[in-house]
Amino acid sequence: MKQLFLPLLLVLSACVTPPEALDRASRSQRDALTFAITRLGPLVKLSEARRLADLAYDYPVQIARRQAGTDPPLRVTRNIRLGYKTPGFCYTWADALYARLRQEGFRTIGVAVAMSPVRLNRPIERSGVAVTLPGRPVSSGLILDACSEDGALVWSKAEKGLFTSWQPRDSVLWEKRFGRKPWYALNPGSALIQRAREF
Repeated sequence: MKQLFLPLLLVLSACVTPPEALDRASRSQRDALTFAITRLGPLVKLSEARRLADLAYDYPVQIARRQAGTDPPLRVTRNIRLGYKTPGFCYTWADALYARLRQEGFRTIGVAVAMSPVRLNRPIERSGVAVTLPGRPVSSGLILDACSEDGALVWSKAEKGLFTSWQPRDSVLWEKRFGRKPWYALNPGSALIQRAREF
């Protein structure tokens, strides 16, 4: 299977933007993200949405400049898939952005780390920050992905697509460690019901 995706991974890793070449996001880009965040629900404060959008565009550029001289995230991911161990995974970018957004203490916006696991049609594992209403699932919000374009923010709805299936990071890590949960364990209540039926 590694041989099948090797050409794709090599092509993706060649598309690298040096940190000094990253442009500052335009006001229209920031306004588009602000508008998308406010569309999550009527209780989202415009001031918080604007602050989050500004941070989401500015902070990944800082991360890219700090990591200048190291391999870009997609190349690192390719190296891991081929068996080489190197620092700078996409999840470190997501963790850094998540930690910075958490420092802001948003009251009307929730943030969480999300992952899109490896599948046959998605050979690269991706990590990002999910922006939702507080307490809502990842699938109801937006994904901020600072890794794919090496510091230039890419954001989208957290819908399941052809190349992504965004999920909470804990569930993806569970699957990587133990395999997919059986149907009766997807909801803790149904697991108890199934367990009761066994006795």
